[in-house]
Amino acid sequence: MKSLFFILIFILGVSPAFSQSTNIYDESNPQQRYIEDNSDFAKLWRQTLVARKSGNIQLFNMLRDRLKNEFPQKFSGTTNAQNFPTAVMENNMQPPFTGDWGSGDYLVVNSPAYLPPANNTQAGLDLEVDSLGNKYAAYISQNRDTLRVMKSTDQGVSWAYILNVTPGGTNKWHSFDFFIADSSNTFKLGFAVVRTSSSSSYDGQLYWMVIDANGGGFKATQILSTPSGFGHINPSIVCDSYYWSYSLNYWYVAYQFVNSGTGVGTGLRAALSMDNGISWAQDTVRNSFNDFNLDIDYRHNSYDSIYVVYCNDLTPSNPNLRLNRISLGNFGTSTGWTQYNVQASADPEVDPEIAVNRQTNEMACIWTQTTGGVKKVNFNYTPESGAYWTHLGSIANYSNDCDRGKIDCNEQQGAYRISYVSKGSSADTVIYCSAFTLPPTSRSVVSANINSSTTTSPDISGFKISAGAYGGGIVFVGAGQNKIFYDGSNVSPTGISSNGNEIPGTFSLSQNYPNPFNPETKIDFALPKSAYVSIVVYNAIGQQVTNIISQNFEAGYYTYSFNAASLTSGIYFYKITAGEFTDTKKMVLIK
Repeated sequence: MKSLFFILIFILGVSPAFSQSTNIYDESNPQQRYIEDNSDFAKLWRQTLVARKSGNIQLFNMLRDRLKNEFPQKFSGTTNAQNFPTAVMENNMQPPFTGDWGSGDYLVVNSPAYLPPANNTQAGLDLEVDSLGNKYAAYISQNRDTLRVMKSTDQGVSWAYILNVTPGGTNKWHSFDFFIADSSNTFKLGFAVVRTSSSSSYDGQLYWMVIDANGGGFKATQILSTPSGFGHINPSIVCDSYYWSYSLNYWYVAYQFVNSGTGVGTGLRAALSMDNGISWAQDTVRNSFNDFNLDIDYRHNSYDSIYVVYCNDLTPSNPNLRLNRISLGNFGTSTGWTQYNVQASADPEVDPEIAVNRQTNEMACIWTQTTGGVKKVNFNYTPESGAYWTHLGSIANYSNDCDRGKIDCNEQQGAYRISYVSKGSSADTVIYCSAFTLPPTSRSVVSANINSSTTTSPDISGFKISAGAYGGGIVFVGAGQNKIFYDGSNVSPTGISSNGNEIPGTFSLSQNYPNPFNPETKIDFALPKSAYVSIVVYNAIGQQVTNIISQNFEAGYYTYSFNAASLTSGIYFYKITAGEFTDTKKMVLIK
């Protein structure tokens, strides 16, 4: 009897730890049992996909309507209800600041923006670009009573409000994401946005909203009703319009399912609309776990799949990075999602982002990882064919903390654009890098005046300027003043001029004049043919101070007026790179 008593005590004593380790193992090694759903719904769902791939719009619409009529329990969505979000079109131009990549920034809006908490840094600011090069910035106002959408048609130099959306009633905006459906010059801005009953609650109501490129045509649909005691928050949205006409495209949304009082997640969900936001099919990506920091994307061709990347805090001090996938033909059926460990390390991993290269069908993922107490930005990517997630590497691996990474691969371009924040003792620096193949081999300073207390992640987008010419742009909250700025690699620097119509015979970089100078000087350079030109300024010990020119130029003679008012007295070097040509000159600033 005594032996039995001690055996019972032992079992009771170890069962909590045993249960915790079992949960961790089950979470990271889920059972991947593939179950083919052959129900009537699943069969009709796949027939609809086949009709879409054939381009037969009439058949697609007929099968889609059959799905909604025969299986109404599979779809959700409410339109035009009382106290829905309401929108007001605006057109108020903001007076721009002057500046360029690294030496100045354009003011997007001169009013405070919402600063999200540290565990949700991507909730309050977003940048997207259409295939014509127009830029759109959206943000939540500081008091969370307005979602504002702004547009620039002149490379980010000036911005106009095109829409203000209020949440309705006494509600507050909580989080949002948006994406541009860009189909044959048909542009629709689709938003996944969450409102809550108060600033402190998590009883999120999830909406899909859409507007035209000029801010008109506003429509709002509540994607699904919110159960009592729960909430839907922190959404991510994407559209597959690159491959389809707008009438055939699908919208995809992923979101957290949480306790409305605590915000702790009990599941990760996804929704899909095949009728431009009117109705939504639902699926469960994962159940039971607190999954957060999520992002969603779609991969075409033979994969035809949806991917959701996220983190979880089953071990609170060590969040783990995960990715789940499902083929489009199995969405909403009884077939489960397949889970991958993109980075199977013992270190904490947060803030993942995924980007699909529409040109090559390659996928890339970045995240922040803390190793040895220092934060760094890592990546992994998967080519169109071959093993998943075998190209692991680092984008920012320095002695200081680097975090808040964002990645974009513009649909029309195929180049990865990456931004992150490099932490300093008194201020942070926004860093930009780009590459067609990861990892990038260079980086540029976007702005060195970000206050260290700012939690908002800068957001990035790439775009095509002209045939063979590309650019990247970043919006960020700056300098403790809580205002939103834009800077871009193709923004024309102030004070640059073309000198006549002659074509030089060789590349050249001239000595600046005057030299010494205070605080302005002129730099001449010559290009015998069109080239992408970068002129970078370094201090006396070889540290990059600023990138004063970073854009494409036609052949010709040019003069750049450099203002060094922000620099201290001393010796500096400026280096030009134009194609294969490089040259370096010394200049002296005396104040």
